[in-house]
Amino acid sequence: MKMDTGTQDVKVHGDFETSEFAIGDISFIVDMFADKVYSHKERAVIRELSCNAHDSHIMANTTDVPFRVHLPTQIETYFSIRDYGTGLTDHEVRTIFAGVGISTKRDSNEVIGCFGIGSLSPYSLTDSFTVKSYKDGQCRTYTCYRDDERKPVVALLTESATDEANGLEVSLTVEDRLWEFQKEAVKVFKFWEGTMPQINDKDVIEECKEQREKYVFQGDDFGLTPSWGSMVAIMGNIAYAIPDELDQFDTNGYLKFNLGELNFDTARENLTMD
Repeated sequence: MKMDTGTQDVKVHGDFETSEFAIGDISFIVDMFADKVYSHKERAVIRELSCNAHDSHIMANTTDVPFRVHLPTQIETYFSIRDYGTGLTDHEVRTIFAGVGISTKRDSNEVIGCFGIGSLSPYSLTDSFTVKSYKDGQCRTYTCYRDDERKPVVALLTESATDEANGLEVSLTVEDRLWEFQKEAVKVFKFWEGTMPQINDKDVIEECKEQREKYVFQGDDFGLTPSWGSMVAIMGNIAYAIPDELDQFDTNGYLKFNLGELNFDTARENLTMD
């Protein structure tokens, strides 16, 4: 997504010796972004990885194919998302997916991503997770983990031929968080459009359907329920609470905005109101 960076109003006159600001300890940066930024960690992991899947389907023109979401169960205690988008080469896994602040999506309002930190979100719940990249007949399996100094590293575990479609699968073990993932999945997917998730939990699917059916008064860019409540702004499949001082509706509903029309914080949890 294109970012509104404002107008540069600094003019330099003269010839000075300059240097760029230095980048500090990467382990601290990951702690700050992954551990301290997100208020709702399960929701952040579902949202960020789903947005990445959505964007990959947009770029690969596979929006008619659902991406697969596995919510943890009592027997299979892992969360995963498998998209059927572009997939990543080994170089792209190491330099883009495993990068901080690196994004290929800042020149288009067709995709959601822009900050280049979404792939760090699993670190808010775990110190290691698995990435499988299916690309042009090759399947590469990586582990992303924090080393002894808590620095994030990525290691290629296996590489083999495959006949599976291109795409990326990210998975992490999340024992004792089954209920949290069910609850947060509803919050993420009840407004989802453009690409559709194939979710393994029927209760979550039914709850999303029931939530959508509450908006009985609908237009192209709004939906209202008959109940008192508050409004949310939806942009790029993400719902942002509209502050009370701006909410003049006094009802439970939503307003839709095009990508790029609103600014939001780094965590994609609140509007910046700037």
